[in-house]
Amino acid sequence: MKPTAPAIAIIVTTIIYAVGLAGFLLPEWLPLFEKLTPANLIFASIMVFAFHRPYSGGFLAFTAAVFVAGWSIEWLGVNTKVIFGAYSYDDGLGFKLFDIPLIIGLNWVLLIYCTGTIASYTPLPNWAKAILGAMLMVVIDLLIEPFAIAHGLWSWETPTVPLRNYVAWFVVSFIMLLPFFHYNFSNRNSVAVAVYVLQVVFFGVLLF
Repeated sequence: MKPTAPAIAIIVTTIIYAVGLAGFLLPEWLPLFEKLTPANLIFASIMVFAFHRPYSGGFLAFTAAVFVAGWSIEWLGVNTKVIFGAYSYDDGLGFKLFDIPLIIGLNWVLLIYCTGTIASYTPLPNWAKAILGAMLMVVIDLLIEPFAIAHGLWSWETPTVPLRNYVAWFVVSFIMLLPFFHYNFSNRNSVAVAVYVLQVVFFGVLLF
């Protein structure tokens, strides 16, 4: 049977993540793959959103709003040190606007979409789907934090990541996911599910 386009995309993305994992595990490749971190985020986003349907004006407005809101909440977090705790961005995520990597907005869009898509497979009411999606956001953040600190993405002024970071991450994600389900932007995008799973495996292996 001929593989479908989403299946091919999942296979290609899996290979890319496997190569990336090898790059971070092998010391001689590590510097190169650290520099490729933003490129991997852009690649994953392209693969995921290539299979979203339909592309309505409302969906485009939602993704733009999440991008701006995600970047803005990070700017507020860094400058007030109140929302997530005392942290700052290093240079690992590329170009920064007002000391916040521009690509961090894309990261919010990608993760909100992926977690929202996974939650959309359940028969839960919309508010419960938003809670589930926010919990999945916290799970991925728990795995990302050690990686980000170790590889120069961001750093904390405290010895450990404060609990408020995860609480704020949950609350912000929940708020973003509510309109995602209210306006029924979710679809059965298997590539989005695969990217989330691959990220959990990628960061989980590097952590443990």
